[in-house]
Amino acid sequence: MPLIVEDGTGKEDANAYVDVAFADDYFNFRSNSNWTGTTQEKESWIVRATDYIELRFALLFLGEKKNPRQALSFPRKGLKDIADDVVPNAVKRACCEYAVRAKNGPLAPDIARDDSGFVVKHKREKLGPIEEETRFQVGASGQPQLLFPIYPEADFLLLFLLADGMGGRKVVRN
Repeated sequence: MPLIVEDGTGKEDANAYVDVAFADDYFNFRSNSNWTGTTQEKESWIVRATDYIELRFALLFLGEKKNPRQALSFPRKGLKDIADDVVPNAVKRACCEYAVRAKNGPLAPDIARDDSGFVVKHKREKLGPIEEETRFQVGASGQPQLLFPIYPEADFLLLFLLADGMGGRKVVRN
């Protein structure tokens, strides 16, 4: 399947927020030498990054899709100071940041959990006399982490576009 970049028209078959040239420029300007690979590999990482943005944030973005049949969350209407025919630069930059991380493996890997569904940080069992200890991974709010790892450099680029600012606080724009 070819890389189909959303251009602000609300494509029904888009699978990426940026193309390889945009990501190359983004990382070259930042002297990030981790962005190396073939064009095909880079396209794969970009698609995985776009998939991750959609999986993690699609239901949290402010506004609504420009076209209900469009494949991706952007473009959107109802965003203050953002035209409804663009993919915000913050989304493109976040896509690049997730893409370079996708190079090293899944962005949302299956995580070791116990029967409660929470992420297990440490588990110890002892047979005699019987003893058991379980510690859970906690997120920034102090609550047990349930789904997604945190990628601060990428996550915070999207914060102002979210209805719920990842920490349980509403984002209010004046």
